[in-house]
Amino acid sequence: MALENGYSAGLQTNLTENGDVDLEVERNSSYDNIAESKDVSEGVFVKDKWHRCRGGLIKLPIMLTWLTIGIIIGAAFTQAPATSKQTQEAECDEHMEHSYELEMCFEHNDGPVLATKVKFSGVNFLVVGDWGRNGHCCQRDVAHEMAKTSKALMTNFTISTGDNFYSKGITDKDSEQIDSSWARVYDKEDLLDKPWYGVLGNHDYKGDPLAQLGIDPIKYPAWKIRTLSYSKTFSDDQGELVDIVFIDTSPLLKEYYDDDEMNIQATSNSVEQAREKIISFLNEELNNSKGVWKIVVGHHPIFTVGEHFGEDGDHFLENTLAPIFEEHNVSVYFSGHDHNLQHITKKNVNYIVSGAGSKIRPKAENKYNATKDEPIPRFHAGHQGFASVSISRSELMIQFLDLRGTWLYTKIIEMRE
Repeated sequence: MALENGYSAGLQTNLTENGDVDLEVERNSSYDNIAESKDVSEGVFVKDKWHRCRGGLIKLPIMLTWLTIGIIIGAAFTQAPATSKQTQEAECDEHMEHSYELEMCFEHNDGPVLATKVKFSGVNFLVVGDWGRNGHCCQRDVAHEMAKTSKALMTNFTISTGDNFYSKGITDKDSEQIDSSWARVYDKEDLLDKPWYGVLGNHDYKGDPLAQLGIDPIKYPAWKIRTLSYSKTFSDDQGELVDIVFIDTSPLLKEYYDDDEMNIQATSNSVEQAREKIISFLNEELNNSKGVWKIVVGHHPIFTVGEHFGEDGDHFLENTLAPIFEEHNVSVYFSGHDHNLQHITKKNVNYIVSGAGSKIRPKAENKYNATKDEPIPRFHAGHQGFASVSISRSELMIQFLDLRGTWLYTKIIEMRE
């Protein structure tokens, strides 16, 4: 099957594309409920798949099942099946603050990484969010697969979309949780030999947000979150390839200034001051960008089918950030906050939610109308995982992988003239 601009697939499909991208996919017959679907804008297409049951392998035609579900929920987007109940239990982090989880939720195949091999040279990185739970809630499983993917892709860095330390951030730059939630969880392969850029999330603001900026650079050289909003430029052998602007979105939400648990005043005196400062910074950085691609990273999604839909009471993010992205030809906005994996498009901007680094929220509800003026949900997966990103001068490829290394979805964005 030829690659489409956006699609999701099960592991039984071997995919190749003439040109720069070569994807390798292996069968993983222990994974349940695999489905294959083209971009939803083209309609749903599902093949028969092999399912593993306790009694052995049984071939099940699942087209009618998926179509029936689609009719019932009226979904306008592709939704990956949920993982086992073990990974969804709400109490998975019940003892998180008093224990360090050493075990993973599943046995892992240490064979070749699935669907992540790319031929073109450029910039490769991973994106993960909402992760820091002392290894609980399958955080270690996600870390294991991230390490395998990082090695296969020869990634340049990792991006965190925030909520780095649960449940109340850290209050000390020497906090033990830096080790228990990060350094001793992601210490596989070469993950911590490469920079970790990113932003803070709302849970990070429940501690001292400035403590994360002061994490010891000698002891933890990979930690590169040194200021709240900043930008980075990454180049290939022809020059500047991608400019990534990181923005601190928590101070932009006025609701947080009345929340006694939030330490917003540590960085902003008022929402008006924060909005003026951060939006001015964003516009300036995008105006000065000379990269082929422009990417923005923040914690809060602008559009979502997750539980945080409508959280931005005065719609500031949607009414202010989205038009800025469109004006400056931003290709991708990465966020977290909702604990799942999502791809939503509006006009020419791709909105990616990668907030499934540990505890998840499987529920999803599409509240958008499928019109040219509305956001269009393309994909949702309600289980743990992360995104991998590969960028050349002609294409930007985003892939979702889950906590078992299962390839869930790929979006290939072609450079606009």
